Amino acid sequence: MIVVVSCIFFCGVLYAESASVILRVDNIEHMEGNLMVALYDSVDAFNNAGKPVGARRVKVNSSTMKIVFDDLKPGTYGVMVYHDRNQNNKLDTMPILGIPREPCGLTNNPELRRAPRFSDAAFEVSPGGNTEVIHLFD
Repeated sequence: MIVVVSCIFFCGVLYAESASVILRVDNIEHMEGNLMVALYDSVDAFNNAGKPVGARRVKVNSSTMKIVFDDLKPGTYGVMVYHDRNQNNKLDTMPILGIPREPCGLTNNPELRRAPRFSDAAFEVSPGGNTEVIHLFD
């Protein structure tokens, strides 16, 4: 009996702590290529010193796309997305300046004139469903 009660309690705690992020990416002007989406949980990972906790490549077929990341731990995350219109699997940038040549965006939709930081895109994920909207910009 104790084992059954413990299992029910433990499984309930695990279930209650599970989180998901539902991203809605809009302002997609061209129905070609892929959306490249990366979900980060730390400054180091965001700055390419680590790996994202989730990544998706989604074929563009609408001006607004939905991407879901499930089975996350509650905490602080940030998302970067770009529209890989030419499907070369990289964000094309202007030589020397590094300014993106393909539409891109971050959670929180900051207006930046510099390289993005984790703090620009950071948002809190609570247990259950969490929805974020990213507006792509050229």
